[in-house]
Amino acid sequence: MRACTIFLVFFIIPFIAFGQTSKQALVTEIFNRMCAELEVPEGRRPRLVIKNETGTGASYSKLSHTISIDKKLLESFTAFKELESNAIAFVVGHELCHALEKDRHDTHFLAYDQSQGATYLNEQNADIQGAFLAYISGYNCLPLIAETIEVLYSQYHLSPQLKGYPDKSERIESVLLVREQVESLIALFKAANLLLLAEHYSSAGSIFEKISQHYPSPEVNSNIAVSYILEAINLGAYNYFKYSLPIEVSWNLRLEKPGLDPGQKDYEPEMIRKRELLFKKADIQLKKSLEYNPNSFTLWNNLICLKILADELEFAKQMIKEIEVKFASKREREQLQMLSGTILLIENKRNEAVRKFKGIESAWLKELINRNLGIIPNPSPACSPEIVEKPVGFNDPLLQQKKIRLDTIDLYWIREAYKIVTPSSSTEFAMVSVVNRLQCAPLKALDNRGMRWSGGILSIKNPATRDQVFYTVKK
Repeated sequence: MRACTIFLVFFIIPFIAFGQTSKQALVTEIFNRMCAELEVPEGRRPRLVIKNETGTGASYSKLSHTISIDKKLLESFTAFKELESNAIAFVVGHELCHALEKDRHDTHFLAYDQSQGATYLNEQNADIQGAFLAYISGYNCLPLIAETIEVLYSQYHLSPQLKGYPDKSERIESVLLVREQVESLIALFKAANLLLLAEHYSSAGSIFEKISQHYPSPEVNSNIAVSYILEAINLGAYNYFKYSLPIEVSWNLRLEKPGLDPGQKDYEPEMIRKRELLFKKADIQLKKSLEYNPNSFTLWNNLICLKILADELEFAKQMIKEIEVKFASKREREQLQMLSGTILLIENKRNEAVRKFKGIESAWLKELINRNLGIIPNPSPACSPEIVEKPVGFNDPLLQQKKIRLDTIDLYWIREAYKIVTPSSSTEFAMVSVVNRLQCAPLKALDNRGMRWSGGILSIKNPATRDQVFYTVKK
């Protein structure tokens, strides 16, 4: 199956008025979320238009590089009520995959295009990637995929057997397969993020690599590189790097590990060689991703962190200088400012570093800066979150356990319970509800994306609901 490359996002042009301001606002919100998720330069984005006339439902034209959506199609989704946005997100994600793949033919959502070069797998892959894109953008369309197809055939009066179209039964059968594949991608994505938090970096990287075969987004590709970086700096018995860096997704450098004392035996040669190899793999991954996503701050940030870790400080300083003019948001400016100050600390220019850190307001960055300056904050009151709900069990007879094998990794899951088995270890994650009854912060933020940890409890955000989901972890 050829994966369509999701590195671009469409440009929102003024909608053709169709009398429902709320509908326009809803579609705009969906588009904006997908734009934020994909981080794509404006100059390479397709246009989007809403058509008053009834045409093909939703379509992409290569000639005009335009995604078109019928007003009639949007109105038909009103029947889904509060789930309407999920159906729209699935259709938009599908056509966006075609636009970003730059197919050699025009295509539309109602049917598999029969023109030269079009294939069944292209359409099925667009369904899979479109549904996964919808999910990580905050829309869970999986329960509605089959119903969406039903609405399309009904609204456009399509015969179950129509020349130039797939049979309706064939399309529904394909949709069920798509749902199964997307559910697997979602389970893989959650498991990989949990493995990052649990410090199983190699296993996390293997799973992110599997996801990238179907969904090569900037976030997934960046997480592959982050897995390499975190694995590299956590090799061996000693703390390889004594400073904290704003690595996204995680900055957990396991600072509790001791550093080398003066005159102590250096790091093991095999660890040095393995670390260099992992740094090289991360460097290749980030640079390859930047070729397609030159405006992704996350990729640039992680590449700069990598150069600092690899002691290539001049390269890091040059990159900061080059991209300072590219990124103007307060968060981005402060992050680059923090990185510049950390380089000055490494160069034993503490006074200059302190001046560089001045004015940074981000609580996350200030915590990293205090660590780097050796400032120990007042300890927060000791407390633990109270677990008030039993986790979902693997042996629940009402649920079907699913399994994916990835080389030497086996992933089992039932709803929000995950078990990852490798030749060297087995780790279980189970969703729980927690209550913090004390005035303290039991969960420390690992980064600015909402991933958290505290002892045996991990937490990540569920993209489809925007809620924080807590897990117990058993190694």
